Amino acid sequence: MTGGGDLRTEGLGRRFGGLVAVEDVSVTFAAGGVSCVIGPNGAGKSTLLNMICGAIAPSSGRILFDGKPINGLSRHAIARAGIARKFQVPSVFGSLTVAENLAVAGGGDTEEVMALTGLSGERDTRADVLAHGKKQWLEIAMGLIRKPRLLLLDEPTAGLSPEETQAVAELLLSLRGACTVVVIDHDMHFVRALSARTVVMHQGRLVAEGDFASIERDPMVRDIYLGRA
Repeated sequence: MTGGGDLRTEGLGRRFGGLVAVEDVSVTFAAGGVSCVIGPNGAGKSTLLNMICGAIAPSSGRILFDGKPINGLSRHAIARAGIARKFQVPSVFGSLTVAENLAVAGGGDTEEVMALTGLSGERDTRADVLAHGKKQWLEIAMGLIRKPRLLLLDEPTAGLSPEETQAVAELLLSLRGACTVVVIDHDMHFVRALSARTVVMHQGRLVAEGDFASIERDPMVRDIYLGRA
C-alpha cells in the first residue's frame, strides 16, 4: 500500500429518469481512514459507490480524489488513479485458479495478498469451486493486489459466517493509514466490529454521520431502519 487518498463529493446527485437515486450528497472520506456507509435498501449507497468508481456518471455535483475532479474520467483512468471497487456479487474468473485471478487483477505480490486474505491454501483451486465466503475473500484480494489508495467495498460480508465477518472487519481495520476504505454493509454486527466513522443515507440523501456508537444511539437512524422515517 502506498497511503490512502482523500475523497470528497460536492453536491453529488444521480437521477434515473424521474427517479432521484442520490441527491445533493457532500461528504469527505479522509485519507487513510475506514468509513462505513449504511442505510436501508434503496437509500442510494451502491449508486454512490458506482459514481465514485466511474460505473455511472453523476447527474450533478463533483467527485474529487486528492483534490482533483475524477467524474467524467473513464473507469480505467479512475482505476489507474488508485481506486479499486468490490461489487456486491463476487465477479471472479471461475475458470482460473485463485493465483491466476490475482495475476490477472495485476501488479502486486500474489503470495503476500493470499496470506493476508487467508487464501494461501487455495492457491491452485479454481474460483468456480470455491465456497461463497472464499469467493468474497478472493474479490477483496483482487482489489488489494493493485495496492489501491482507495478501496470501495459493497457488502463484503454478505453470506459470510460470524467468524468470517469478524475476520473481514479485522482485515479492513489493519489497512488504516495505508489505504482509504469505504464499505457498504447491512450487517450491524460487522459495522459495530469496525467501530468506524459511519455515514447514514436515506432516500438518496446523507442524513447523519459520526462514530458508530453515536449513530447507533440516534433515534432518527433507528426510525429509518424500522421504516418509521
